[in-house]
Amino acid sequence: MTDHPKCATCKHWLNKEIHSKSSGRRKCEKMPYIEDAMEWDEDRNRILMPKYKDIMAFCIDVSGYHAQVDTSPDFYCAMHSELTIKKGSV
Repeated sequence: MTDHPKCATCKHWLNKEIHSKSSGRRKCEKMPYIEDAMEWDEDRNRILMPKYKDIMAFCIDVSGYHAQVDTSPDFYCAMHSELTIKKGSV
């Protein structure tokens, strides 16, 4: 059985501030706030900006103010991007 990619090895998660020291949860930088990913088109409709076309999940908050997703190191994500550590950078 193949291991699924998890946040603990993702470049969008590692080296970020730990939000919960007891569980090790951190903010996922790959999952943007939907309000930041939308723009108005010429017909005054809200549309997704082209640079976000490949994003599979967004944070949404009904207040329209702020939202984020905090995950644990063992959370599986389909948008995982393997962290590569350059020699001599650690």
